[in-house]
Amino acid sequence: MARDTRARPPRGFEEQEEMTVVILRFKGGGDTLRKGFDTVSEALSVLGPAIPRRALPTLPPQETPSGHSVDESELGAEKLERTGQPAEEDSAGAPRQRHRPRFLDELNLEPDGQQSWKDYAQEKAPRTSDEQYLVAAGWLAEHGGHEVFRGAHIFSCFRAMKWAEPVDFTQPMRRLKQRRSYFEVPKRGEWKLTQVGVTAVAELPHRDGG
Repeated sequence: MARDTRARPPRGFEEQEEMTVVILRFKGGGDTLRKGFDTVSEALSVLGPAIPRRALPTLPPQETPSGHSVDESELGAEKLERTGQPAEEDSAGAPRQRHRPRFLDELNLEPDGQQSWKDYAQEKAPRTSDEQYLVAAGWLAEHGGHEVFRGAHIFSCFRAMKWAEPVDFTQPMRRLKQRRSYFEVPKRGEWKLTQVGVTAVAELPHRDGG
């Protein structure tokens, strides 16, 4: 009888299978990461139990070089500017996409006994977009009866003068608040000129070489 000379596995040996693990790296905002995780979870669900969803950590306030943090009061205020209601947030607490403020028909740009907005703007002769924001805020506080105002008030002034309207309309105000301290935010969705901002408005118009 012929003897079987094939090698036999040692006692206790179990046949092994091969498995390849692929590491996926996602980069982007919270919505992008969640969508990527959901896509991978759906693809893997056919292979076994669904992967438990992991909550993304909350990022700390963003710091600027000057040390000012970008606080919640400066973000997601577009709905408050348009409707008077607080802005809605997504499931992760991030503000939704901003919308352009609406024109305020009720804003009187030619109040009795006060310099009209157009005359004031022409007198101040702003040269840059930043100066336009300052001039609009200065008129609202000095002649328009709105020491505290919303983005929609500034937007209405821009629309009346046919000035360029940025898509993220209050972004220049947020930047001037952080870098120049021209604005402050008394509460969410509301703006006010600081004393530094008032002084900057008073220095307009800049003369040649000024």
